[in-house]
Amino acid sequence: MLAWAAPAVAGTEPLYEAAPGWVVPASLPPKSDDTDFTFLLYDTQTRLENGRLWQYQDMALNLNTPQVLTQFGTLSADWLPDKGDLIIHRLDLLRDGQVIDLIADGRRFEVLRRERMLEQRMVDGQLTATINVPGARVGDVLRLAYSVTLADQALGDKMQYANYLPAGELPLSKGSVSVSWPADEDIRWAAEGKFDKPSPVLKDGYYSLSVAIPIEEQDDTPYNAPARYRLPPMLQATNFADYPDLSRTMYPHFTTTGAVVPGGEIAGQVAQIMATHDTPLARAAAATKLVQDEISYLLNGLDGGNYLPQKPSETWEQRYGDCKAKSMLLLAMLREMGIEADPVLVLSRAGDTVSVKLPMASNFDHMIVRAVIDGQVYWLDGTNAGTRLENIADVPRFYYALPLTEAGSDLIEMVERPKSLPDGTVTLTVDQSAGLFVPGLFDVRIETSGAEATQWENILTGNDEMRRASIDSVVMGAIGYSNVIDSSVVYDRDRSTAVITASGILWSDWERKRGYSESALPAQVLRERTISADRARPEWRELPLVVSGPKYDRSFATIVLPDGGAGVTLRGEANIDQTAGGALVQSRASLAEGKLVLEQSYRTVAREIPADRIRAEKIATSRLNRNLPRMRATIDAREAWEYFGADRKLLAPIEAAMAKFVEQAIERDEDIAASYGTRASFRTSIYDYAGAIADLTAANEEEASSDYLSRRAASYYEMGELEKALADYRAVEEMQGDGGTLYWQSDILSLLGRHDEAIVAAEEYAAFAKEADAAEAMSYALSYAGRRDEGAALLDDTILLEPDELDLLNAACWQMGIFNAVTDATIDVCTQAVEATSDPSAALDSRAMAYYRRGEYDKALQDLEAALKLSPGTAGSRYLRGIVRLELGDKGGRKDIETALGMSPVLELQYDKWGVKPPR
Repeated sequence: MLAWAAPAVAGTEPLYEAAPGWVVPASLPPKSDDTDFTFLLYDTQTRLENGRLWQYQDMALNLNTPQVLTQFGTLSADWLPDKGDLIIHRLDLLRDGQVIDLIADGRRFEVLRRERMLEQRMVDGQLTATINVPGARVGDVLRLAYSVTLADQALGDKMQYANYLPAGELPLSKGSVSVSWPADEDIRWAAEGKFDKPSPVLKDGYYSLSVAIPIEEQDDTPYNAPARYRLPPMLQATNFADYPDLSRTMYPHFTTTGAVVPGGEIAGQVAQIMATHDTPLARAAAATKLVQDEISYLLNGLDGGNYLPQKPSETWEQRYGDCKAKSMLLLAMLREMGIEADPVLVLSRAGDTVSVKLPMASNFDHMIVRAVIDGQVYWLDGTNAGTRLENIADVPRFYYALPLTEAGSDLIEMVERPKSLPDGTVTLTVDQSAGLFVPGLFDVRIETSGAEATQWENILTGNDEMRRASIDSVVMGAIGYSNVIDSSVVYDRDRSTAVITASGILWSDWERKRGYSESALPAQVLRERTISADRARPEWRELPLVVSGPKYDRSFATIVLPDGGAGVTLRGEANIDQTAGGALVQSRASLAEGKLVLEQSYRTVAREIPADRIRAEKIATSRLNRNLPRMRATIDAREAWEYFGADRKLLAPIEAAMAKFVEQAIERDEDIAASYGTRASFRTSIYDYAGAIADLTAANEEEASSDYLSRRAASYYEMGELEKALADYRAVEEMQGDGGTLYWQSDILSLLGRHDEAIVAAEEYAAFAKEADAAEAMSYALSYAGRRDEGAALLDDTILLEPDELDLLNAACWQMGIFNAVTDATIDVCTQAVEATSDPSAALDSRAMAYYRRGEYDKALQDLEAALKLSPGTAGSRYLRGIVRLELGDKGGRKDIETALGMSPVLELQYDKWGVKPPR
């Protein structure tokens, strides 16, 4: 990357001199004891003259608190010694009207050399002068004034200046930013931002611009507007006449005359490429690959290296260089092959801003090569990775480029083309034949290309654990929540592709809705492609919208459905081929022979959406999202509680995969506890509580966790092993102490007949829970203890005090039912509970219990049918439905009871406690 530039004659030690005569001294604002300003003064003055920037800074800090004293007890200043000097003008402490001149007292700055970007392979040679301020006290004012001079070796007599202006509320009492230049110097200037723009003032042969800071708070601009509309406020000044002037100025440093010595190593590489490849385009791709792969990145900003490139021969010999060095080597090779090419400056981020800024070298941070082959323009980046013949036509999103030519060039737009190769292609097969609501087994192949693929070369050099973690992350991002069991990665440097293959367990994303269930399908590259463009404010309505990219993704998915696909239908559009949101989107979906087959692609075709097209594109994207393919199944699809008895064998492949997942974790000694926890989740989902308890016990032995204990307690509870559940909940409470288990502790103690302890637990719960939840817990405990009237009264009082807590209506209905105290008023409360919520399944179940107590079995059955339609996985509703059906003479109720007890064995204990039993 190019470093920001400037100065010429240099010094490696700070100088101690008076401020130059052109500086206008700033007076300190008055300081009072109660002032909140940390900065009493911040004044910067810059002079552009004779090819040099002289940047003067004067700041005064109010050391009004111990924190501020600590924060600013050490001061520092940076400079580039190959471009200029650091000159200290003053370092004072102001105390009780007295000035303590620390420089006159012999205090001096210490010089440090710190290459802070070395980890990013950048060496800029910057020096830092630092001083621990001696004798500073709370209440002092610390004042420092210094200058940094800058004259860049590459720019000659050209100068450039840009200073961002702080805006809004700042802890600054008085501030100013100014810039000046000789009247006979042809300086162009600009002020960006919302504030009163200054006009140059001529005095003593110099023009000057000055802005008081902080300026007013700037208007917000949407984050997704192009960067040229989001420029921060700033002052700019330069004597570059235009971009062609800048191009001509930089050109002499980037010629390749004599760069390829006949018979030399670079010439040998050129000859080899020309002998191996027949076409100019293939040769350009091979040369770019050579520079990307064989030359490592290192920015050497020393001795003008921020703008001056090292010679191609040095780059090849040292095998490292920055973007300039890599570009010059590539440029020399291309020209030696007879390919038309120029070096170009670009801004790697927010590149559209260079078109609205004054022409300055500091507008750019990167260099690439522009080549013209068979009339087509190619943008070749030696610092990038993964460029091959197949994707050489891709255009990076830099917006504009400035070719460096002898005659001088203006900015040229880098017209974006749709990408040639997919960034990623996902090919997925899922065996969902065991059922829709249990995990499926997947095989996936993910191929990446270009720069994205090259990352895997480094990953593959790491340890196996890091490689597996990277694969897991990529797979989950591509297909959804999954557990990888077997995997591999193959990286092909010649093609710059990486192919990940993996197999494992894909967790079901089927979602139950009213009367049906639906899946959005895994591996959809079109999923969640939305446009968020708030243009409500009048001043925003002309702002375009940036399209994220350039991007090209594809996916292919095949899903094997259970029972030959019976009951499953394809919803949405089977065929989509349109442009929406700045991208070409294509989708093909079919459902036949028990398989869902899906093919999709997403390729951006625009950088921005014009303001007058945003609404239309939002509508198109919303319509696209609504029409995306999805699967729908009837409510009769096999549920997780239907795998008892002979149907259990359907889960054997999944259980085998889970077993292998755990065994691998043990063999690798990686994430053992987590693997047990994962299998426990699966076992819990299929009501294998004993298996889940075994896994959670093993997980907790590997890595003690309140989560594992809480989950084990819940499994013990469902099995009716209440003493064990209570012990685990108490252990969790000891670990967390947040009251999170006390509700369950009180419930278990009540079922065990330990009513005094249950009431104590409910009292303790009240210290943590909101009033409604606390009242519900206590009312249960009291009712179990034979104090039903007290419990009911407590709920009634809380309902009056907390009318918005609608769950209390359901609690009151349920308790009257289970404790056999149903009245006509109870039915009214139950009906209110049903009508008060958008999901009345729990309230319907409670009202069914009330009807059951009154012997109104038909009404009870009607409510239970409705409740189970909304929430078919509620075991209690199924259990009560079985009892009601038997009361009505329907022997099918035995099946309901059998299924419910398979789902939750504790039901028999609970309902027996309430005196609710199946008829004999």
